[in-house]
Formats: sequence, C-alpha cells, structure tokens
Amino acid sequence: MNQTRSVGMALSLALLACSAPSSAQTAEALAFFKDVNTKTPAPPRDMLSALLTDAFEQAHRMNPQICVPSSIAMSDVKPATADASVWAGIRNGQLKNAWTVRADMQGCPVTFANYIVLRFSAEPTGKPAFREIISSRGTTHAGFSLSKDATMGAMGAVAANAEKITPNGQPCTEQPVFGIREMVDDRKAGPDIYGVRFTGAWTEKWHFQLCAHDIAVPITFTADGQGGAYYHTDVRAVEVR
Repeated sequence: MNQTRSVGMALSLALLACSAPSSAQTAEALAFFKDVNTKTPAPPRDMLSALLTDAFEQAHRMNPQICVPSSIAMSDVKPATADASVWAGIRNGQLKNAWTVRADMQGCPVTFANYIVLRFSAEPTGKPAFREIISSRGTTHAGFSLSKDATMGAMGAVAANAEKITPNGQPCTEQPVFGIREMVDDRKAGPDIYGVRFTGAWTEKWHFQLCAHDIAVPITFTADGQGGAYYHTDVRAVEVR
C-alpha cells in the first residue's frame, strides 16, 4: 500500500506566516477566503455555460473524438479559494478567485464533469479574464491540487498492473488514458470549505483505459486538518477488466 500526503492549506499558511501553521493562522486564512469571495463572487451561470461550451468546441476542433454537448446544465457552483494552487495565484496577484462547477452535458456519452474556472486579475484590456480547466469526468472530492498529486500514485498502480494486459499475447505498449472518477464512499467526508475538506475521509475509484481494458484504481483520502490530505492506493485491490 502506498500512502502519500498532498500538502494543501498548510503550505500556503507556511508561506504566508513563515512559520508552522496554528489555529490562529487557520482562522486568519478562513477570514481571507471569505473576504475574497465577498469581493469576487461566482460569475453568472449563463457566463459559465458559455465558457464551457466554448471550451468544448475548441477541444473538438483539436480532437474530433471529443463530444460537444447539445446543451450544458450548470449546478453546484462552489468557490475553490482554499485550493493551494488557487490561493497561491491570489496571493501573487495572478488570480482573483476560482470555482468548481458541475456541468451536466446533454448528448454526450459521459454526461457530467467537474470543472475549475479560474478568474485572472485582468486581460491587457483591463476586462475580467476567465479560463476553464477540466478537473474530472465523474464525481470526486479531490480538488485541483490534490488531484494532480494523487494522479501520480494512481498511475503507479496502473503501471504495476499493466503486465496483466497482453493483447494478442504481446505486452501493451500504449500510454494509459485517464477516464472516469467514481465516488465509492463519502459518508465520513467532512464538509466542503472553499474547495477543500479539512476533516473526514472518503474513497474513490479512478478509471484508466489501457489497450481496450479498464483499470480501476481505488484511492482513499484522509484530510489532514490543514487543507491537504493523505491518499493511498492499494495495488492489490486494483481491478483490470
């Protein structure tokens, strides 16, 4: 079993205070998040829908296999201000704020995905600048920074099981492709607070495609109380179909 820690708010607190985080510093950070969201609330949903529609169309022009939905229903628009990458961008003046968005995509095989929408300080024209980044297809509680870290562990589990896939009796030489994320059990997960969970634990199953096979990697996340999380994968529990 491989267990690793993804450093979240603790890292940002250390950069902010130049010392080990304390409860007072945590309270200061939460007040900071609240102030950011008061000054920069989420954009209207019609604007978010237009942003994601444009993103799908651009991606389809680059890869015709990517589905362009006939319509997008927006829901669960939540601030991602506490994500380590977002907070760092706000502190250095690059970002104004960021949000996670659930997009239900009509007319596509995978009907929903979670996106993170970044609002930059400004374009050269002085107008607000937005950019959208896909966080996951499917359902996950792992934010942008945690997802990036946990993907490395998941890929290690995929590599450890790749030898089981032998198309036509030969080793698979393809690179794995990230597929769907599936929530397995989040009954003990703490509440979402500005994009991270400070308490609790939950289990997800991340799917990868490799040589026409599905490799399902179970990952258990345990919040560290400071905005980051420990995550571990059990190579023996990986399912290859």
